[in-house]
Amino acid sequence: MNNLDIQKGIVDALYAELDALDAPGLGKRISSLMDEQPHLMGFLFNLDDDFSEDEHTFILKTAIVIRDVFISAGIPLDVVYNPSIEQIVEDRVSLYNRLDSEERNNPESWELEANSPVLYSFVMGKNPEVGLQSQQQSLIVDVIIGLYEEAAASQANKNKKNA
Repeated sequence: MNNLDIQKGIVDALYAELDALDAPGLGKRISSLMDEQPHLMGFLFNLDDDFSEDEHTFILKTAIVIRDVFISAGIPLDVVYNPSIEQIVEDRVSLYNRLDSEERNNPESWELEANSPVLYSFVMGKNPEVGLQSQQQSLIVDVIIGLYEEAAASQANKNKKNA
């Protein structure tokens, strides 16, 4: 089994764990992440009107899974703050606008241009319904990955300063 198979297996197992939870159990996991990442989760909760209930639940589960992927890899995360959220959203929206102007606004381009194409691919592959893989949802998954990458870099910088 190669490294990519192991990574995909981790993502699959994390989604299976979340999918097996009842509503109160999932609520506890979401609440725990809310305590750790209040700004990120506030941003995601504000998207509830933009997506169906199933799509929004997938987005919330995705935030948990991506966080757990970083943690399982031994990567500590700092808190994501609103300026980072605004910057990463702006960067990703600019990218998607550029893809649109280049007539490359499609799932293959979204994956190739994602912050982490491999993780993005694994996560989007867990989408419960293929029809839900819209540009908007793709953008949010990419933003979530970028925010956790920012949180990891911020924590690494803090660790260097304290060493």
